[in-house]
Amino acid sequence: MRIVVKVGTSTLAYPTGRLNIRHAEELVKVLSDLKNEGHEVILVSSGAIGMGVGKLSLPARPKDTTTKQACAAVGQCELMYTYDRLFSAYDHTVAQILLTGVDVEHTERRVNIQNTLTRLLELPAGFQRSEFQYEHGFVDKVVPRTEMRETLAQLLRLHA
Repeated sequence: MRIVVKVGTSTLAYPTGRLNIRHAEELVKVLSDLKNEGHEVILVSSGAIGMGVGKLSLPARPKDTTTKQACAAVGQCELMYTYDRLFSAYDHTVAQILLTGVDVEHTERRVNIQNTLTRLLELPAGFQRSEFQYEHGFVDKVVPRTEMRETLAQLLRLHA
């Protein structure tokens, strides 16, 4: 079953704009459990402006477009960092697709978004791991961290 959940600033943040850690952790725990049950889970999240207000310690939500966009730029980073950190604890990967109304109204853009979302849902768990990429021919070699320095030195000597 595909489950789509929409959350925003009132769920993710306090009125100050600072992250409500308890709400975010509970949301991620529930969504991860649904994913573990075998469901396709899509989290639609707004709240970037509100999170940016908190991160920038502004006294209130801005009224002008420029400051809203600045807050969104900062807040989006905060949201993605939070989601990545929390979902990683349950071994789930996050992705980000930023949308505007124009993207949904424009046929070609909408189709591209649908295709991207479909592909993200099709990718197997762990697709971003080095071992998966090696096994499927996306990378030529995976080097253990303990051998990284020597391997890099060898590569640099080859290309010197």
